[in-house]
Amino acid sequence: MNLAHTVGLWLLCLLLWGTATPAAAQNKQPPPKKTRLLFLLDASGSMLAKWEESQRWQVAKTMLARMADSLDSYKNLEIALRVYGHQSTVAQKNCKDTKLEVPFAPHNSENVKKKLQQIVPKGNTPLTYSLAQSANDFPEEENTRNVIIIITDGLESCGGDPCATSLALQKKRVFLKPFIIGLGDDPGYAQQFGCMGQYYNAADIKTFQQVLDNVVSIALKKTTVSVELTDDAAGRWRPM
Repeated sequence: MNLAHTVGLWLLCLLLWGTATPAAAQNKQPPPKKTRLLFLLDASGSMLAKWEESQRWQVAKTMLARMADSLDSYKNLEIALRVYGHQSTVAQKNCKDTKLEVPFAPHNSENVKKKLQQIVPKGNTPLTYSLAQSANDFPEEENTRNVIIIITDGLESCGGDPCATSLALQKKRVFLKPFIIGLGDDPGYAQQFGCMGQYYNAADIKTFQQVLDNVVSIALKKTTVSVELTDDAAGRWRPM
């Protein structure tokens, strides 16, 4: 084989490699970004209080169950449920009363709904401790977006500092700025919850429904998850 022939083959190989590389690069897409959505739910004794024609707990668990159903079919989304104030009575003053009742998993609305039916509110409001423990609920995995939605009808009752805890975990990039939905009309909500994250006041049931829908939409807006809430989630509230 003469030199000219060798050089020609070499140039041909370079040409073929140069045209093939861009195509391969185009086919190599980054993995989809996963969203993990943790519902941190108040089940303290005050959640049994009457709210319009129902109870705060009945309203909260009904709407949360329907929201879980609405989100169940979406790809790249996992939801979980942590509850506090449901394992000990107020008299026991258990300031560590919190539990991850439903760990993160895709398509797990049935687990969330089943657990909600089993829980009976009864205890205190260890909000700060629960928020700190929630940092352990998110699996360590790159390329995920961790979001917390807190639903509560009461302020911290165990002397903790939920604002400092929330800011510290945000700085560590454990989760994004939390969403906090305060049920009822307590003048102390804005001061305590406002420094924790994005606070929304739900003074009545209709407002709570609208706020929950909006918060979930906002939480998922910047991800690969498309938000199309079902009629049951977006429709008028009805007790389960």
